[in-house]
Amino acid sequence: MPFVKWRRFMTGQGKGRAGFVGMLTPDLTIGASHLAAPQDLDSVLMRANTLYKDGSCLRIFATGSFAANGNNKQLDILVGTGAVNIASTGAVAGNNVNWILEAFLWRRATLVQETFSRFMHGLTPLAIRAVTTAFDEKVDNIIHLVGTAATADHDILSCSLIVEAMTV
Repeated sequence: MPFVKWRRFMTGQGKGRAGFVGMLTPDLTIGASHLAAPQDLDSVLMRANTLYKDGSCLRIFATGSFAANGNNKQLDILVGTGAVNIASTGAVAGNNVNWILEAFLWRRATLVQETFSRFMHGLTPLAIRAVTTAFDEKVDNIIHLVGTAATADHDILSCSLIVEAMTV
């Protein structure tokens, strides 16, 4: 079969092509929180115009673990130099459990985004949060996974931060 330059991803009767899809550079390094100060655990660069049209979307997926204690811990996903908070767990007292934080960020209009996030640690049910945000998607932005430990260093460990781009 000859090489096909443009592959089509079709559903139903349509003849549309998939837009920009794929993974931004993932951060798979181990990050650890430090006492009482928000700590950048992982980060990924989102290039300018990644959210280039209305409906463009990012899926942000982070994993890690909490230390074996009852200390309060908090995870946040921040975007851009203004540190727009798109996902937050609030204070949780996860004790020796793994966690997953997932967020979807999509562009509704120029400089207007919406997010939907969910969080799970151990067997604790998902916490769900939806917010409207505003950051400049026309410039490079850093997506940060931030951990805050209230009592001890290394209460929060991050294993991965993966960001996938999707469009309509």
